[in-house]
Order: sequence, then structure tokens, then C-alpha cells
Amino acid sequence: MNPFRIGKSEFSLEELLEFNDLLVSVVKGQAPMEETLQITSKGSRGRLRRVTNSLIESLQKGHSLADALDEQPAVFHRTYRETVRAGEEGGFLGAVLESFSSYIWQLLALRRKLGQAILYPMLVLVVAYLLLVFTGGRMINGFIVFYESGDLAVPASLETLNSIFTKYTLWIWIFPLLLGAAWISWMRSNDSRMLSLSGGAALLRLIPGLSSVLRLHRLANFTELMASMMEQQVPFGHAVQVAARASGDQLLIEGSQSSDTLSHNQGKVPPFLEWLMELGSSDSKVGRPMHYAAQMYRRRAETATEWIKILAPFAFLIIIGGGATRFYALMVFRPLVTLLQDLF
Repeated sequence: MNPFRIGKSEFSLEELLEFNDLLVSVVKGQAPMEETLQITSKGSRGRLRRVTNSLIESLQKGHSLADALDEQPAVFHRTYRETVRAGEEGGFLGAVLESFSSYIWQLLALRRKLGQAILYPMLVLVVAYLLLVFTGGRMINGFIVFYESGDLAVPASLETLNSIFTKYTLWIWIFPLLLGAAWISWMRSNDSRMLSLSGGAALLRLIPGLSSVLRLHRLANFTELMASMMEQQVPFGHAVQVAARASGDQLLIEGSQSSDTLSHNQGKVPPFLEWLMELGSSDSKVGRPMHYAAQMYRRRAETATEWIKILAPFAFLIIIGGGATRFYALMVFRPLVTLLQDLF
């Protein structure tokens, strides 16, 4: 039994990029796969070396690269394994792997920018929580002492808040636990499950526009592969299926299986790409326009990423800072207004 099937998490994006770049150099350089991997393995370290050695053993048994990757599903994400299989079966493994490296670079850059956007709001949230824990109970208790010293009836809201802070040991651990869970989820989003926003990366779906950004990147990869294959006069239907599977986009994969091969939109491709696909299906020369379309989708994705980087801190501050401000207003100013009404 392959030891990587049990107890091993998937490659991080950095590890997957390093491994994929290795395969790109082997395939694009037309070097013997087994011999090159053996040489590379000697210079590798840690898990990458162990995974490479396992792949070498599978290849020596006559397995294809895709089959060798399938033997290690706990290390290689399904999207990556299907991408490699599509490249092998289509005869364009080098181009597919090169496009996938570009996609991983985009994911790493996006994740880094999101991390920068989240940092400041998280610091605001931590400060707000510390103020709540260390000052909230004392303020409420001070209000109650003032009411009692003036022989005034203590409002029910103050008694409720006082009972909450008196039993702070029951709830003080909840926020650190949630924050720790969020941190773990963010750290786990660095593995290759970010390719499909699954597992620890699933929470990233809550960020507005992120799914659209990833789709634009996949569309760019799809269009770029289509352009390369059509320039090499690959039959249109076959090119569509290979490029769709290599992109990892489920809508494109589903659409490529139908008889119209994505030439009718049905929400699977943008209108401009639909038009190019219709031209390509009629043997028109659309290789160069598709290259430009790929660049356009990539620029749109990069622009959307910059907007997320700019707007995410404001959104987090409004949600976190606004929520904290509202809570403090209810906890401090509401009792103060009630006290003034009782005095006058």
C-alpha cells in the first residue's frame, strides 16, 4: 500500500508549484521522465523527495504519469490529477502544465493579498474583545453601584449584563476558539484544495467576488490553451475537451461534453468567448484573437483582485468595527441614558 494514501495532507500551493514546475521542465525539455525525476529526487528534500521517489516506482511499473498521481490522492488534489490526465490524453501535457503553473502563481498572489487585507480588521477585532473583557464588567458594575447607592431601581438590562460578565468564565473562551478555528481554516487554505475552494479554503467563498476572480483565471487558462492548440491545427472538438478538462472549471467541462461544444452560451462562457468559439467551430483562424481574449480575462481577474484587496479591509472594518461600536454603545451609552432619565 502506498504510504501517501494515509495520514498525509495534500501538497501546499508552494509544494504543488515546485512539483509542477519540475514536470514542466521535464516535459518541455523532452527529457526522459524517469531518469530526470531520479536525478531531481537526489536534490530534493522532505516530502517532495518521497513523493518523487514514489512516482518513479509507479512509472517504472509502466504506469502513465496520471495513473501514478492517482495512486496518491491524499497528496495530489483531484483537480490537478484530472488536469494532468487531460494533458496526457490530449498530447499537450507541457502546455497544460505550464498553464497550471501560471494559475497557481495567481492563487498564491491572491491569497497573499487577501491575507494583507484581513490583518488590520483582525487586529481591530482583538482590541475590541480585550476592551470588552477588561473594561465591560467594571463599567456595568459601576453603574449598578451608583444605582444602589442612590436607592434607584436597577434596570433589568443592567442586571442581565452584570450576570453575563459575572459568569465570564463560561464565555470568555468562545471568541479565542472561534478566532483559532478561523486561523486554522486560513492556514489550511494554503493547500491545493484552494484550487476548488474546498476543505479549509471553503470559507473564502464568503469573500464577495472571489469566486468570480478564480473563474476569470480559469477562463484565461482555457482560452490560452485553446489558442495554442488551434494554432497547431488540433481538431476543434478535441481541443475544447482537452482545454476544458485542463482548466478545472466544472461549467466548461460539462459544456465540452455536449454536441455544441460550448458554441452556445447557456451561461457556460462569456459572450465574447462564445463568439470566438462559434468562429473556431467553423474553421476560422481565431488563434490570435483567443490569445488576446486570454490576456483580457487575466487582466480582468487581476483588476478584480486589486478591488478585493482595496475593498476587503473596508468591508471587514464595517462589519467588525461597526459591530463592536454598536455593542459598546448598547453596553455604555444605553445604561448612561437610562441613568440620566431616572435622575431627571
